[in-house]
Amino acid sequence: MPEENTTAQNQKKGGGKKKSVIISIVIGAIIVLVILIVALILLLRNTGEKEEVKRQVITQETVEQEIAAATEDVRDVPESYIVTQNSDWVFPTWDTPSANAYVENDANNETPVYFDLVLDSTGETIYSSPILMQGATFSGFALDKELPAGTYTCTLVYHLVDDEQNTLTTTSVGTSIQVQQ
Repeated sequence: MPEENTTAQNQKKGGGKKKSVIISIVIGAIIVLVILIVALILLLRNTGEKEEVKRQVITQETVEQEIAAATEDVRDVPESYIVTQNSDWVFPTWDTPSANAYVENDANNETPVYFDLVLDSTGETIYSSPILMQGATFSGFALDKELPAGTYTCTLVYHLVDDEQNTLTTTSVGTSIQVQQ
C-alpha cells in the first residue's frame, strides 16, 4: 500500500507541473496578443497623420540641385509649375503699395497658388497674398507688417493649393525688398 500511495502522490505532483506549464503558456500567449494589438493600434494611428509639407529655398546657385531633388519626390502634385515674378520689390513705405512688386500664376498651371513673404532674419510673415487662380496677375500691394526703412532679404513661399485650398506642396524663392521711408 505505501508503494501505491507514493505513486499516486507522484502522479498528482506531475499533474500540477503540467497545469503550471499550461497556465504559463496561456499567460504568455495573452501577453503576446496584447503586445500585437498595441503595436497595430500605434501603427494605424501613425499612418493617419499628415505628411509634413516640405519647405525649400531656391537660389540661382542651387536651382539645378533643387529641380533634381524635386523630381525625385513623387506625389499628387503638378509635375511643373510656372510663377513669374520680379525679384527686387520696392515699397515707398511699409503700408504704401509697391509700384514694381509683381507675381503671375501662369495660365497653363494645374492649380491656384498663394504666397507668403517671409522675412529671413526673423522668420516672420510680413505679407500673405490672396489665392491667385491660373492666369492671374497680382501687383500693387502693401506689406501687412510695419518695417522701418531698409533693405531686407526675404523668401517668397508659394503654396500650390487644391480646389478646397489645401496646400499640396510649397516651393520657395529668395527675393529682396526695400522699404524707402
